[in-house]
Amino acid sequence: MRGQHINVVPNSPQWQRKLESPLRVILAAMNSADHNPDNKKFIILWKSLTIMEPMEQNADFKEDARAWARIHYQNKDGEFEGRMEIVPELSRILFSGPENVDAKEETLWEEKWGQFQWGPQRELDDADKAAYGAALQESKGSGKGVSYKGRRHWSAPMVHSSYYAPFPFELNIVEVDHIAFSWDEYCTKCGATQQLVGDPAACTYQGKPVLPEPDVAMASDETTTCSSGPQRFVFGFLDHNSAR
Repeated sequence: MRGQHINVVPNSPQWQRKLESPLRVILAAMNSADHNPDNKKFIILWKSLTIMEPMEQNADFKEDARAWARIHYQNKDGEFEGRMEIVPELSRILFSGPENVDAKEETLWEEKWGQFQWGPQRELDDADKAAYGAALQESKGSGKGVSYKGRRHWSAPMVHSSYYAPFPFELNIVEVDHIAFSWDEYCTKCGATQQLVGDPAACTYQGKPVLPEPDVAMASDETTTCSSGPQRFVFGFLDHNSAR
């Protein structure tokens, strides 16, 4: 519409932290001494919430790269939930025994989940809650609204702080053999701009995707959209309080 503008803003800092937090738990598990003795590095595609297969420190780009984990979020039956896809290699790591032999948790995933969600995440949540609470208290009786914008570049904050549910969504953990990832996002992250196909929505399970011609209705077997993938559930809903 002429003369009219629609402003689109990214997630608030806390909301984005929540969406990313399962990946950070995975990174903590993968970086444990028993599971990364060779100090391999991990390429993370933050825009699409994807962790790529570990690679050698001196490697910058792999033409046959594979994704090891990816998170999708959706609103299902009025509830916001996440679907975290992991490959069997990562599943064996996450559901192995905890790093601390005296830990109460039964798996490495539960151990790292508890350490992260009730550690750094909890501290940041409390800081956001305190800052917003102070602004709210200051506005009372003044006839003015709450003056709390949060960090720059975000129009409004999301404030969630709960000891019993620091991660406020349901999360389904799904083991699949292959995970689709954005090829162009991977190439951009690795600095391999000469490998771009020019379509951030073009995904692949492994190898450079071949884009269909404009008059071809169906893509090749190697090309898919970023929202597709195997649908084989092997793990159900993760109880977020089980790690405590």
